[in-house]
Amino acid sequence: MKSKTTKIIIILVIVIAVLIAFGIGGYFAYQYSEVNKSTGTEWGDTYYSYLKSVKEADEEKVKEAGLRKDIKKANIEFIQVKKEDNPKMVLNYQENNETYTNIYFISNENKVNVIKYEHPTTLQLLYNRELDEYLWYLYSRENGENLYKSLDKIIKETQKETTEENEPEETYADYTFKDDEINSKFEVAEGEIPTLSKFDKTFIKVKSDEENTSEIDFEAKDKDLKHSLIETVHEYKTKEETITQEIKTATQEQEKTLDNKQEEIKQLEEKKKQEEEAARKAAEEEAAKRAAEAKTAQTGEYTLEGTARDGTLKIKSATADSLNFEIGVVNLYGGYNLGQLDGTAKKSGDKYVYTNTEYGQTYKLYIEAKGDKIEVTTSKMLNGDGFDPFCGANAYFDGTYAK
Repeated sequence: MKSKTTKIIIILVIVIAVLIAFGIGGYFAYQYSEVNKSTGTEWGDTYYSYLKSVKEADEEKVKEAGLRKDIKKANIEFIQVKKEDNPKMVLNYQENNETYTNIYFISNENKVNVIKYEHPTTLQLLYNRELDEYLWYLYSRENGENLYKSLDKIIKETQKETTEENEPEETYADYTFKDDEINSKFEVAEGEIPTLSKFDKTFIKVKSDEENTSEIDFEAKDKDLKHSLIETVHEYKTKEETITQEIKTATQEQEKTLDNKQEEIKQLEEKKKQEEEAARKAAEEEAAKRAAEAKTAQTGEYTLEGTARDGTLKIKSATADSLNFEIGVVNLYGGYNLGQLDGTAKKSGDKYVYTNTEYGQTYKLYIEAKGDKIEVTTSKMLNGDGFDPFCGANAYFDGTYAK
């Protein structure tokens, strides 16, 4: 009886051992199959192999891939840049609350190349209004400016330099915007003109509710990394699929809104220009009027200033073309009359000119209004003998007369 029981126990142990062996073998077989099964696409398998090698590489190799050993997680996405090319792999990771973006693409030699930046960058899908095309742009902020670089151009330049075995250089920005050129200003105070920003004249941001990204963990097991790749490859959409009819409609509506706003701004600017021109002309006319008034003598009685003569100038009437005057000068000490004259002076330039001819000589009196004062000057009148028939009286009129 005892021998029979022992045999049963031995058989059970053998059965259990076989089951355990099958279980362990099956587990490892499953693990092996999970790690080595395809992502579903050749390009997906290539990217997986690359990420797996990066995960297992030393610090130097990781740095060449645009990453660091202390970066544990990143978001992964596949995008289409050109229809005939393989999808590009996009990795985003966070550092100090800033987003960094690396772009990976497969060369003709089936080698994965990386486009990496040491400063924060983000990838944006934008509608280029000038080119009438949806394009991917890498955005970064450098030296106080906002830079947008075409991903298509960056990849072309990188492929060219890689083929020539040169170290890829950083591509210059296709578009550069200052901070005040990013946002339009439509809500303005009364009397102000709205502004359409340089950015809004160039781009329309594409808004999509769909998320085609997955998170990868560089510390995860190979099968979990493979699972993340499979999931992301499955979620991949071509650019045509990404830009849905809903997005196209929203873009068209936004462009129409911006065009209408631009037309409104144009009309307001033209109106303002016309108003400013009218105001300028009115100001010029007012200035000319005031200048003319300043140069037009005012009626009233004026007294000669600062001499030993007692001079009086009476403006009986005055216009911009002529004035009627009476002037007289006496000697303060002797009291005798030095000269007396009246008549009508005609406007010539800035002065009124009285002209009289006696004894074959022409006598001119110049009267110029200077604000609230009047400046009087006379021409020299001598006969052939050098004798002044008025005994110099004409010279006594000279001087400044004030009210």
